[in-house]
Amino acid sequence: MVRSKLKSRLLRGFFWRWLFFISLFLLNIGFSRYFGAAESGNIYFITNTLNLYLLVITLNLEQGIGFYAAFKPKSIHTLLVTGFISCIFSILVLLLLQNLPLTGHYFIGKGWPWYYPVIFIAGNCIANFVCPLFYAKGNYILPNALMSFFLLFLSALFIAAEYSNFISSRSLLELYFWLPLVQSFILLSIFLLKERNSLKETAFSLQSLKLVLKYSIMSLANSVLFFLLLRVDYWLVEHYTTQSELGNYIQVSKFGQLLFIAPTVFSTIILPRVADGSIKNFNKTAVSACAFLLVALSFVFIVLFFAGPSLFVKIMGADYTSMYTPALIKIPAILLLSFQSVLGIWFAGKNKLRYNLYCSFVGLIAMIIANMMLIPLLGINGASLASLVAYALSFITAIYFYRKL
Repeated sequence: MVRSKLKSRLLRGFFWRWLFFISLFLLNIGFSRYFGAAESGNIYFITNTLNLYLLVITLNLEQGIGFYAAFKPKSIHTLLVTGFISCIFSILVLLLLQNLPLTGHYFIGKGWPWYYPVIFIAGNCIANFVCPLFYAKGNYILPNALMSFFLLFLSALFIAAEYSNFISSRSLLELYFWLPLVQSFILLSIFLLKERNSLKETAFSLQSLKLVLKYSIMSLANSVLFFLLLRVDYWLVEHYTTQSELGNYIQVSKFGQLLFIAPTVFSTIILPRVADGSIKNFNKTAVSACAFLLVALSFVFIVLFFAGPSLFVKIMGADYTSMYTPALIKIPAILLLSFQSVLGIWFAGKNKLRYNLYCSFVGLIAMIIANMMLIPLLGINGASLASLVAYALSFITAIYFYRKL
């Protein structure tokens, strides 16, 4: 009975997380078609920097909050206070950085009002600590349904605006940056309302805070390395190629990140259950997850191979003529990275974070070296080949440590 209930909860989690990521993908299509390769590439380049900043400045508290919300449910009061403090601190530091001559251009686009980066960081920071609190309690439906609704609404606006000038591009960009903050405040309000009794029964604990910070700091290095493993090629492609090629490659990477949804969903759903001991036989779970990934990504590869280069032009627009070949190469690369991530769930759930760090470090070093060698020769096709090499080495490292343990 307990096992059946756990399985049902995991399946619901998979479905709703998939819905969220599909909605995010649809927004990316609408956004990229509307703004074109060069402009959308520039906006994504800056928001990518903002996401890296948020990861570092908050010490990756998302990981620690998610882990201890499942491992120690009575720490909820401490986790909320910690999340609030991290958001306020990240906003204050950002306001300083975006007004300094040496760093300002990394965080704000030309002609943007000063508050775009601020509301982007605030919204994503709140979501990063509220969503894990929902997931720890087994509630995957509410946060993902709400976020999916906002994403689909904005996607529809971009698609409609492409064919009709009923709204300006400035207004659409404004909505794009306000979206994370609005949905995060709604989520936070709902959580506080639902958990008001639990909050009354618990209090802030300095000891719990120390444990959360310890776990978060330990996972920070790995999260930064893994973030760079997925996105460091943005900066290298930007250095070696044109703005249009950068825009095409960023969309190839986003296509790869779409394929990476499955292991991301597995991590979100399974990690809390590994941490609280609900999942006893991880070998069986890992084999099932990897078999699913192999079948799913093989299917995507076959469909894309026979669809041909015109598929991306039809979906993304006339600017995206260079996506086909690097996207084909990206599929087996993402498959290998997905396998490594499945094993990484066990490392994280058992508080053996250093092994994820080793895997990401090996992959990142290989990624940088391979990109510097291949991009000048093969352009964005070389960047995708570099990903294949780097992710393969990262997976081999994960197998070594998993078997050793």
